[in-house]
Amino acid sequence: MKILLGNNHLCHYGGSETFTYTMAKELQRLGHEVHVLTNKCFFGAMTDQLVYIGIRCIDKPEEDYDLIIVSHNAILQMILDSGIKGFKILTCHGIYSDLEQPIKGADAYVSISDEVWFHLDNLGYKSEIIHNGIDCERFKQVNTINSTLKSIGSLCKDPKANELIKSVCDSLNLKFTSIHDIWNVQDSINESDLIIGLGRSVYEGLACGRNVIAMDNRVYFESTLLYCGDGLLTDENIGDSLKCNCSGRFFRKGFTQEMLIEEFKKYNPSLGEWGRQYALENFNIEKQIQKYLKLYEDFSSKQRS
Repeated sequence: MKILLGNNHLCHYGGSETFTYTMAKELQRLGHEVHVLTNKCFFGAMTDQLVYIGIRCIDKPEEDYDLIIVSHNAILQMILDSGIKGFKILTCHGIYSDLEQPIKGADAYVSISDEVWFHLDNLGYKSEIIHNGIDCERFKQVNTINSTLKSIGSLCKDPKANELIKSVCDSLNLKFTSIHDIWNVQDSINESDLIIGLGRSVYEGLACGRNVIAMDNRVYFESTLLYCGDGLLTDENIGDSLKCNCSGRFFRKGFTQEMLIEEFKKYNPSLGEWGRQYALENFNIEKQIQKYLKLYEDFSSKQRS
């Protein structure tokens, strides 16, 4: 098929940008012709990576497509204004950002978590839940984690959250690495026993066979929850954490140094293999992309009948 993907910005190696890249690469692997539309940073960091693997990037939609999968309402509106044809799917990645709010005009809507599904439902939009897809060949366990905790890799965005983590690492004589906005993030993840972050960072850490703590500080958290999270993820709590995209908003624990030390004490090397298997079953892009294609196939079947 001829498929258009869209993302409002491809400036950095952030969550939705990596989502778009991963989708494009998998669709290309399946033999589809893939183009990517962006509204800002046409010559951004992620645009460069897409071009490198042979994906055509555009800043204006001018031709029809079989399937159009976009993130952000601004991109959907751009497509609607252009008048181009194609089965349109809008993926909503969150509940707070203005760009993530649904607008009319898509043929189908995708929520990346239960939390987003309920948000869209309350706004009158029916959607399908499809969790973010991870390239599990890129994000995989290169080396096994240590039997005892020795190193922490932080994918947290907030400097204060990193200061908190580093202070705990210093007190426990643990190696601390801040992993931020780099392309080969999987290499840095594989150099740490335990990863800390939210959302897609959690999925990537699990796919690499690391222990993972869901925690960070975000502007939309309550003022009383400066360092909010769900704690060390295990088979017992990940189902609940996943309902809110492992954003820390399910258990909403406000972390202090003492609480973070307690989470570090729960480190278990057996969680590495468990996390890898969980990622393969629930986040593998090869499975997730088929769910998107099924939305199109179901629509096409109805059209034929």
